[in-house]
Amino acid sequence: AFILALKSENKLAIPASNIHSIDVTYTKKPVQKVTTFAPRGGPKPKSSKKVKLYTNAIVTMINASGKNVTPCVLFTFDPRMGPGTNGPVGKAKREHFMRMLAKFGIAEDRIIYKKSLKHLYAECPDMYELFLKRYKAQGVLGRADLFLHDGGRAFKRKKVSIFDSLKLGNHVTYPADVHQYLSPNDNKLHGCKAKWAAEYYKFEDEISPSLRLMQLIDLETTKHSKKYFGNNLLNVKKSDLVDIIGS
Repeated sequence: AFILALKSENKLAIPASNIHSIDVTYTKKPVQKVTTFAPRGGPKPKSSKKVKLYTNAIVTMINASGKNVTPCVLFTFDPRMGPGTNGPVGKAKREHFMRMLAKFGIAEDRIIYKKSLKHLYAECPDMYELFLKRYKAQGVLGRADLFLHDGGRAFKRKKVSIFDSLKLGNHVTYPADVHQYLSPNDNKLHGCKAKWAAEYYKFEDEISPSLRLMQLIDLETTKHSKKYFGNNLLNVKKSDLVDIIGS
């Protein structure tokens, strides 16, 4: 019914490059199964050195053309991804961060660092506004666009839609009860986190996993986002619903 309504209102009668879906995903550390007993009767394994874990937010926006015109942006409180500090330790951390950015092919301006004592960068209007302003300034987004989103509180500031305040085209909220099926972000794109979770414990530092997830999102967007949009929204028929939602 949601898709039929969009079509009847001609909201989808625009170029595919003008149809966007926006959401957020997190770099929460996956759960690792740990064996507590000593293998073969030997001593228990020593606990690894504790490090501060930061959960970063990654804003993802894909469009129906399949082109990665609005690459994901990461928001973090992790000072290891910040501008660095004076002194040999600070400089060494900064140099390592720059090497990892190069390794995973992520431009530094796609990392938004904010100084805070918090470790979880929760979804908020600021992140979406910064993201949308970034690509509006680049001429990628404008009044001719359609934005699909989950309608969460982070898309409003004082009850005013951030899309309206930024004078950005039409915006439509996915129905809450089927959002997870319609959204090409939630349903498929963010699925690349399964591969990421399998790799997570292979990294020797705590910033590489976040950059690797951004890289995987970029790759997934380029390879499959057009298909995800088509399967979830643009080309859906009633007979496809069982495959999408499940019986």
